[in-house]
Amino acid sequence: VGGDVIANKKTLLNLKALEMASGEQLSELTELATEPDLKRKVARTREIYEVINVRNSCEEMMQAHYQTAMSALEKVERPDEAKNGLILLADFLMNREH
Repeated sequence: VGGDVIANKKTLLNLKALEMASGEQLSELTELATEPDLKRKVARTREIYEVINVRNSCEEMMQAHYQTAMSALEKVERPDEAKNGLILLADFLMNREH
């Protein structure tokens, strides 16, 4: 937990947080990108994410994209067995913890 924050990866969670953050929160998130105390960096970033409820927003986006993908896959004229690998992969990605 926190590896993406430590590495300053531009994940959906990060990008959405930057979009949703207030001016003060945005300023702090920007400063945290260069925070040398990694425990503080991760803890404070996670606190801000929780305050702005960014996880919920990302989960809604993920669910919408998942439904779009499943609807498109349903229209593919192939036997269900041929689609199972893609369905399993999509389900794994939707339900993984980190």
